[in-house]
Order: sequence, then structure tokens, then C-alpha cells
Amino acid sequence: MLHSGKCPKCDKVVSYAKLESIDLKIGGAGYKGISYVCPSCRAVLSVSLDHIALTTDIAEAVARRLGRG
Repeated sequence: MLHSGKCPKCDKVVSYAKLESIDLKIGGAGYKGISYVCPSCRAVLSVSLDHIALTTDIAEAVARRLGRG
């Protein structure tokens, strides 16, 4: 696969991104997030909700409500 996307900070081709866990805050609520980081200069390329953590949190909350957790 040919990678052509370049980091906007260091201008190197980004063939993969490192993932880092971060906390996201919306008002008083907090969520688990992920930042996608350039492997060369560690500049943040993007930020997203951690969908795996979110799914786990929802499943655990439902299980508690049903008396199974």
C-alpha cells in the first residue's frame, strides 16, 4: 500500500499513527478518548472517542441496571 499522507507539522509521510489515551470533557461529563499521533514528531493528527471503551461502559451500565453486574 502506498502511503502519501504527510504530517502537517514535520512533513514526513505518515504510514501509521500512534494511539494515546486521553480524557475528553464536555461540560461536567468525561469520556475516554484516543489521540492519533505522528510517529515521527508526536504531533496530534486527530482526536476521537474511544469507541471500544464507550461500548464497554454502556454494556457494564446495562448489566448493572439488569442486576447482572
